[in-house]
Amino acid sequence: MKPRNLVLIVFLLAASLALPLQAGAQARIEDASVEAVFGEQLLFRARLFTDSPVESAVIHLQPAGAAQPQVEAVTVNAQETYYNLLYILDISNHELPPFSTLSYWYEVRLENGETFTGPVSTYRYEDNRFSWRELERGPFKLRWYAGDLEYARSVLDIARRGEEHIQELLQVNPVQNVMIYVYDTAADMQSSLARPEEEWIAAHTDPGLGVIVLAAPAGPEQTLRLEQRLPHEMMHLMLFQAVGQAITNLPIWLQEGVASAAELYPNPDYQILLENARSSDGLMPIASLCQAFPPESAPALLAYAESASFTRYLFDRFGSQGVQGLISAYARGEECEQGVQKALGISLAQLEREWRKDQLNENLALAALEKLLPWLVLLAAVLAAPAVLIASRLRGRRRSLAGSANS
Repeated sequence: MKPRNLVLIVFLLAASLALPLQAGAQARIEDASVEAVFGEQLLFRARLFTDSPVESAVIHLQPAGAAQPQVEAVTVNAQETYYNLLYILDISNHELPPFSTLSYWYEVRLENGETFTGPVSTYRYEDNRFSWRELERGPFKLRWYAGDLEYARSVLDIARRGEEHIQELLQVNPVQNVMIYVYDTAADMQSSLARPEEEWIAAHTDPGLGVIVLAAPAGPEQTLRLEQRLPHEMMHLMLFQAVGQAITNLPIWLQEGVASAAELYPNPDYQILLENARSSDGLMPIASLCQAFPPESAPALLAYAESASFTRYLFDRFGSQGVQGLISAYARGEECEQGVQKALGISLAQLEREWRKDQLNENLALAALEKLLPWLVLLAAVLAAPAVLIASRLRGRRRSLAGSANS
């Protein structure tokens, strides 16, 4: 044997000893499956076939977008010719967003020290309480369970028109890969999100997943509700696709404002809410809506109404280019009030005053005077008391002088 070949054999032998042992042909996983009780748990099962006894096993769980997998111990039950692998994931104790895709794989350690890693499988965690029907057109994939095929086509038509309207408002790319789930009742939709603190919501978007869920109960206003809710949620999605994670820098009033501007059927109740709030001095400062909306339904709806009206005023006054510049300023990291100043050349407070005057016919000077009126009356009363006392003393003095003169 040539010395060079001998050196090569020794090198390969040493390299093989340095590598982790794999059970290769000695082990395989079959029948990997997931059974879901939506909102409660996921049951992972698989069969492991191996010639060597099993020491332990774990499962790697990695939701879409997660940087690292979560590793959990698996129950191993020996059968006559294989092992059952079992793991139960408690949804309430783990961050697994509804309608997300979960990648998972098993890793097994055998008693002989060898390890085996099974193939990667995926599972879409969606609401399996309903018998979903599916229709796809372009970038939109619709799932619904109430209504006929013609109804589903009308939903996709609203999605297409909503996308066109959004592109008229802002220079954003066409939408990509959207899953739309339409529920028949708001209660069904809200229960799918597991967000009981916001029981008044009727639609929701998870832009990172490309998923829109909304409620559209059957009835005479069903189409109007779809024309309102679906384009609204699509704007959230398309805005995310345009600026990515920087969307979290945008004030909430702007996120919801542009989404409201995208609606094909604007909410007619908003103007009534604004008028009532203006007349009762109940309008919230726009600056107070930068970070969050109130959690209670009534003030939250007012916050939506103000944001919609204020943002439409921005579109009317500064045009799409101005609003686009404002979005870009926030996406770069500008603070709520500084973003308006830098992008539009006016302070947020001044812009709000001009919006109130222009859109709500609010006379700020008169409103300020009305606020001060009780204090002015009180001040007048306080100042009047000494004046009355002085006048009384002067009258008494004149009477005394007159009496002296007469005597």
